[in-house]
Amino acid sequence: MRKLNASITVFFSLLSVVFLAFTFTIVEAVRISGARAQCADLAAIANWTLFSEYENGLLEKYDLFGIDTGFDSGTFSTDYLISKLKASMLENTDLPGDAGGKLPGMTFDPWKLSLRNVTVSQYALLSDRGGEPYYQQAVEFMHKTAWMNALGKLQDAYRDATTAHNAQEQYQQDKSSDAESSGSLLSELSDSYNKEMEEEYVPTPEEIRARSRNPISKISSLRSQGLLKLVCGSRMISDKKLSPEDLASQRSKNHGNLSLHAPRGGSVDDLLFREYLLDHFPDFIENAETGTIRYQMEYILCGKTSDEKNLKAVIDRLIGLREAVNYSILVSTPAANMEAQTFAALIVGCFGSPALVQALKHTLLLLWAYGESLYDVRMLVHDGRVPVVKTFADWHIPLEDLIDIEVILPRADRDAGAPGAGMSYQDYIRVFLNMGSITTQKKRSLDLVELNLRASGGCPNFRVDNCVVAITGRSSWLINPVFSTVPAVFLGTASRILSADIESGFRY
Repeated sequence: MRKLNASITVFFSLLSVVFLAFTFTIVEAVRISGARAQCADLAAIANWTLFSEYENGLLEKYDLFGIDTGFDSGTFSTDYLISKLKASMLENTDLPGDAGGKLPGMTFDPWKLSLRNVTVSQYALLSDRGGEPYYQQAVEFMHKTAWMNALGKLQDAYRDATTAHNAQEQYQQDKSSDAESSGSLLSELSDSYNKEMEEEYVPTPEEIRARSRNPISKISSLRSQGLLKLVCGSRMISDKKLSPEDLASQRSKNHGNLSLHAPRGGSVDDLLFREYLLDHFPDFIENAETGTIRYQMEYILCGKTSDEKNLKAVIDRLIGLREAVNYSILVSTPAANMEAQTFAALIVGCFGSPALVQALKHTLLLLWAYGESLYDVRMLVHDGRVPVVKTFADWHIPLEDLIDIEVILPRADRDAGAPGAGMSYQDYIRVFLNMGSITTQKKRSLDLVELNLRASGGCPNFRVDNCVVAITGRSSWLINPVFSTVPAVFLGTASRILSADIESGFRY
């Protein structure tokens, strides 16, 4: 029987060890790549889990997302964020073990991951940069829900704001020149009347009536009084007040260290933000119970610490706007100029100079515009409508009846209930918003977001500068060896434990 050498068998046995070690090394490299991807997935899942715990009241009342890191304690800390991220990562890392308890035999974990550390390196707060993250979310909400309906209305409001602003500039110039000459006007009238007495002139019945209906003293007296009661009539005025120390805009706040990209901005987005304010904050007409001040749009416009002061400031602005526009209408209407000219001539009498008649005519036009503005504003605060630019045919108060304005004004309450074209009180608030500073409006409305959520009862210690809207962070992992242990045994070396650092983040 012939003997055979076994040298080839030994050679292939040795070669198979090399191939086996190489194969396990390749598999281990693939597994490590998959383990790194798994780390990234676990970090992403943890971020999604964390940011799903947004403040419910913030979303329900204001359509905003944010995490109250103070957990209604009023104290800001990133420890809460880190603990939630770590808990989520640990829970999802142990899924093979959980599966093994439910499905016997399903216990193999190919990744062999161990979480070492979690940090939050950067974060952005709702109140950062004057409320820019808040502005971005609000505008994004409007773009996705109501901007097609709102944009046309807001563009009209912007046009009306421009018209009103131009009218006010012209009016202030004319009013300023009138103020300079008003001191001498009464003196000249007195001189004219003295000449009549010297000449033993007997005024005509028309002159006597005109002089008895001269509204200068009456309107001057009204200007010096508080007009809130005169305009609001029987409407109750809220006595709610704010403490300056309770306002986010007035205190030292926490600041994030993460600068977010701000894709929204510009004139159209500013218009949409202002419409967002009108949709989410009540005004004097709504008179909604909020637990804090009621006239919140008025606060956004004027920034006073009580409902009464804010309402008074808005009414003063309404009167100023209506006065300016009404004056421009009177000046451009021949019939109104003729009526004022005739009335001025009758008051001055035959011994007055033409210059005195013209000066008095100008003063009467100013007083007439002011009186009509009181009527307009009273209609508005009783939920009526008044066009920004109306015609002389729409006038409510005759020039000769200005002296009886306190008797006439209550008629506006009835007229306010009649259907008609024009703009509502809220529409005029929209005009004022478009004439104001978007930076100030962001800060003041954030004051109200915080105050209203505190007053709602669900989160009494809520602070807008504790509210996180974005984070970036890092998680450190250990990847324990699995397949590399086989070649390590063959080669007589130790298996290496690898590490992975995963950068992750999330923003609303």
